[in-house]
Amino acid sequence: MTPMLEIEKLHAGYGKSLVLRGINLHVAQGEAIGLLGPNGHGKTTLLRCVSALHRPSRGDIRFEGTSLVTCSTRAVLQHGIVHVPQGSRLFPGLTVTDCLRLGAAANPRRGVARTLLSEVFDLFPKLAQRRTQLAGTLSGGERQMLSIGAGLMAGPRLLILDEPTLGLSPKVRHELAAAVQAMRSRIEALIIVDGDMDLVLGVTDRFFVIESGQVVRTGESAAGAGSDQIMALFLGET
Repeated sequence: MTPMLEIEKLHAGYGKSLVLRGINLHVAQGEAIGLLGPNGHGKTTLLRCVSALHRPSRGDIRFEGTSLVTCSTRAVLQHGIVHVPQGSRLFPGLTVTDCLRLGAAANPRRGVARTLLSEVFDLFPKLAQRRTQLAGTLSGGERQMLSIGAGLMAGPRLLILDEPTLGLSPKVRHELAAAVQAMRSRIEALIIVDGDMDLVLGVTDRFFVIESGQVVRTGESAAGAGSDQIMALFLGET
């Protein structure tokens, strides 16, 4: 069976600085994978390449057999790949509900906004409580919930989350982890990067450790949980 997403010998960088050095990985339909590794070693660049926010210099990215390396961000979105980047990027002057409806504007399925809105509010009850509140007045955790909710409104087949719990309290990280686990039944595949290794391993099936722009280890997430060796790789202490 062809994987849903295939990344093969991917190289990318900025100017003369090479960041990704021949990355290979794949994501199957129904699967969630986590990307681990020290900061600055290529995880976000890889995600940006998948969503066409950054163009690789070599290699290929295929979604259900179709190459994405020359696609526009709009074309990638039309394939059903939705990227929620690091940091909540919202319109502060819009209400929670309007921000979510704006996310639905990118959904190829028309007439589903009301149903999806209800699903997002079920997933994030705090957003339901603040549906008429301006996005700019939300707490950090609520803004992150809203960013993910807007991504879900776009109807992703593959959802990409980059550092969804960055800077949040342990309590809010736990709430987001529960929401990510619950949303897996609503999407076909998930890629997540986060500084909380336990969270990543707890919501994914497999993990890839990226160091110096290369995959240095991969395995089953359940087996990696609690591993001192994985922790050392995650922190860049090898």
